Amino acid sequence: MKKIALIIAISVLLQIACAQDIGIGSYTQSEGELKVNVEINATNALGASFDLIFDEDILKAMGVEEGAFMKKCKSSTFDIRNPIISAGKIEFQDLCFGETMSGKGTIAIITFRVKSAGESDLVLQNAHIFDKNGNPMKNIRVTNGRIALSSITSGTDYQRSSESASTSNNSEKTPTFDVFVSSNHPSEGEKVAVTVFSDGDVLSGVLVIYNGSTYYTDADGTVELVAVGGENSILIKKEGYEDKEVPLDVSSQSSAASSTDTLVIFIVPVSLVILISLVIIIAYKKFKSASF
Repeated sequence: MKKIALIIAISVLLQIACAQDIGIGSYTQSEGELKVNVEINATNALGASFDLIFDEDILKAMGVEEGAFMKKCKSSTFDIRNPIISAGKIEFQDLCFGETMSGKGTIAIITFRVKSAGESDLVLQNAHIFDKNGNPMKNIRVTNGRIALSSITSGTDYQRSSESASTSNNSEKTPTFDVFVSSNHPSEGEKVAVTVFSDGDVLSGVLVIYNGSTYYTDADGTVELVAVGGENSILIKKEGYEDKEVPLDVSSQSSAASSTDTLVIFIVPVSLVILISLVIIIAYKKFKSASF
């Protein structure tokens, strides 16, 4: 009986020691961005895949990086099959070519931008850890996470790290504009589209001042201007945002037109001279042949 109990205890310990885990691990936060690590603990793993589901009203996924765990192999599929980011979902898969890895580490680092206060579950669906033959391992343990305001909680035992905002400075940075101009060197009279962003999102109702006229961006964050000759600038303004001035170097069509006129003035006399020369040569030849 004691032998049976001992065998069972050893079996349980071996299962625990060889457990394959994937879950939400540590996080860091800085200036409205949250980096969430997806951690793995595996033996002889070729790689892993998962779908991460989150609340798109609370969070916006900005990007996914390959974690240090997968960088231990010489070559992986990460650059071939990039993660797919859509509203409220990230699809991730990363496999190693020709070798397996063992141990514990970060398989993916996901950067979120916090859109609003609230809570969001971080749910790992279709999570797999692959063995040396590329087959999904059985009985892996998956642990989800949760983001509450600017913090994250997880049921895992992974070490967590956080960078809290400094309490000595309660003031937030004034948000700034990102501006896309369809042409920075347009010709006079050319239409120029100006699109205003902030943190990757287009902004409507933004005041745009150009050449003494005022405009407001539409629902797509865009306004259309007509370029005026000379060096001037576009001023972008909106309450709560830092003003931004964008230079616009417009080439004058009038100067181009005058160069064309000058060119015509020189071309016409040369053509006339050639024509007169031909007439004189022909007349001379006729006169010479008639006299003989």
